[in-house]
Amino acid sequence: MIRWGILGAGNIANCFANDFHRVHNSCIGAVAARDGVRAAEFARRHGIPRWYGSYLELVRDPDIDAVYVATTHNFHLEHVRLCLEHGKNVLCEKPATVNLGEFEEMCRLARENDLFLMEAMWTVFIPAFVQARRWVDEGRIGQVRAVHASLGFSLDLSPERRCLNMDLAAGALLDLLIYPLTLGRVFSGAPAADFQIMADLFDTGADKCEMAQVRYANGVMGQFAASSAERYVNDGVIVGDKGRIVLPDSFHHSHRAILITEDSTVEFVDKTDDVKGYNHEIQAVVDCIEAGLKECPQMPWSATAEMMALMDEMRRRIGVIYPFER
Repeated sequence: MIRWGILGAGNIANCFANDFHRVHNSCIGAVAARDGVRAAEFARRHGIPRWYGSYLELVRDPDIDAVYVATTHNFHLEHVRLCLEHGKNVLCEKPATVNLGEFEEMCRLARENDLFLMEAMWTVFIPAFVQARRWVDEGRIGQVRAVHASLGFSLDLSPERRCLNMDLAAGALLDLLIYPLTLGRVFSGAPAADFQIMADLFDTGADKCEMAQVRYANGVMGQFAASSAERYVNDGVIVGDKGRIVLPDSFHHSHRAILITEDSTVEFVDKTDDVKGYNHEIQAVVDCIEAGLKECPQMPWSATAEMMALMDEMRRRIGVIYPFER
């Protein structure tokens, strides 16, 4: 039985807790927030037995085996360090950190403390995504030639919200474009060799939207877009020389995968409709910890490092540098 603590009590932590009833051999033992009242309310809502008004109290709890870090990514290194230095395995919400240097420090700490660490890129564990990978591995669409994906939402852009706050590492690239780029990384099967990117920025300096073209080392081409101000189609498409696969309806957590070839159309539907899909990555972490692994094969440290390096260079080219990075 892996006993979890949740560090942070915001919207993403709610998603984690809501989907937890589908996880086996595990339970949520405690939650912590900087506001004790908020932590207590979160614990009451989700039936969690203990709550804390500080993160330090959570990581000092001897009954907690693993911690889900659900704070904003400008705090991730600080909070993951706190967990690892107190002997807790960690699942850290995406992006794992703001830049590659911070993630390398995170990995060093996990290695020194001999603990499990994974970025919570839940998309790669979603059943429809897994089915798409299976079809590609089986050669159902032949050789992959291109990957296309967009992810755009009309988010709350009022001044007090995080979307515009450079001190909180705001921006569509780290928040949203990471998902299309992950689709490209996985289905191209190769690292990015070159790219072009255009972006529009808010007056605060945070990036509102991007469009990127990526050429991967094996010749696969990618076209990706993200926005925090407009609603996009939000489909993902993997194109091969014998067919294509479509992940519709917000591809990053789609319940469907559609295989289209000249001869037929096959649709996979995940009929588990009582969860959003976070349970799949949680179960993967539980299984890894029980097996004594320090990295997850589906989401190894090298995959996160490759993505952080790419996004660092993309941010450099569009001129998005956070105040704490200078």
